[in-house]
Amino acid sequence: MNSLVSIIVPVYNVENFLEECINSIRKQTYRNIEIILVNDGSTDSSGLICHKHEQFDQRIKVIDKQNGGLSSARNMGIEAASGEILSFIDSDDFIEKNMIELLVTNLLGVDADISCCNYDVYNESSRYVSLHFSPVVEKQIYSSEESVNLLLREDYFKCYAWNKVYKKKLFDSIRYPEGRLFEDIITSYYLLKKSDRIVFINLPLYHYRERTNSITKSKFNEKKYDILQSIDSILLENKNNKEIILGCIVYYLYFIDDMILACYWDENVYRKFRRIVKVNMEEVKRSCIYNMKRKGQILLCVYFPNVYRFLYRIAKCSINRG
Repeated sequence: MNSLVSIIVPVYNVENFLEECINSIRKQTYRNIEIILVNDGSTDSSGLICHKHEQFDQRIKVIDKQNGGLSSARNMGIEAASGEILSFIDSDDFIEKNMIELLVTNLLGVDADISCCNYDVYNESSRYVSLHFSPVVEKQIYSSEESVNLLLREDYFKCYAWNKVYKKKLFDSIRYPEGRLFEDIITSYYLLKKSDRIVFINLPLYHYRERTNSITKSKFNEKKYDILQSIDSILLENKNNKEIILGCIVYYLYFIDDMILACYWDENVYRKFRRIVKVNMEEVKRSCIYNMKRKGQILLCVYFPNVYRFLYRIAKCSINRG
């Protein structure tokens, strides 16, 4: 097992977290790696930090480019990668020292195309916050169809680019869409569709940092609609796949929750959500994908939207005060 792994790290204005990220990659027990740091037009000291590490570790390659966004940086890293296997690490996160070794071992051991692990959440001070729950006991192998059905589930390997390694051949005809937010969703969907086998281990080897100014935590704006563009594309290709439809419903609810917190309301989005739920009402009620709390939220939002909006604001305000 000595395949070269190219680890691609898009970097943009993360000077407070970048050292921890790079060091966690440099200390990997799997040694045959190249580390591609794509400095996406940083205006802080991130670029200097990248080049400092480049001087001390010959496995590091720094690419400086004009700011083009996360997808642009990832795509440039893919083009520059020499490895047969790719991995993406966000530059404000960090990983366990054996993450690459375990994921590559599983990838090659079962001849999978994608190997995934679980993750946990840390705050901006590198303090542990929570573990992402997954019902998988230890390790599970999925077919392409099974993994696509699980992609939008809240409790499996998720649609993020990170917490995974990929055979590079998957990217022969796939790139991350540039100029869009939430680009992981649609790209992960196509990568899973193209794969024959996916392996997942329920170990939190990836440490995701939750930041108050991150894309997912930013205030509501027009770019948030990018998530619905991805979800609608998946819906269009899976009109009769109830598992995927149930997953898409949850993402519509996420979007509605964002609108509520922003004191913004798009009636067209709400009507589409309500229509999808009503057409699939029996599946929603019987589904084992949703727990009772999630079912209650969906049904309350469909039948009593004003009550849902009021209660959701109250609940969020209570959490913030706490």
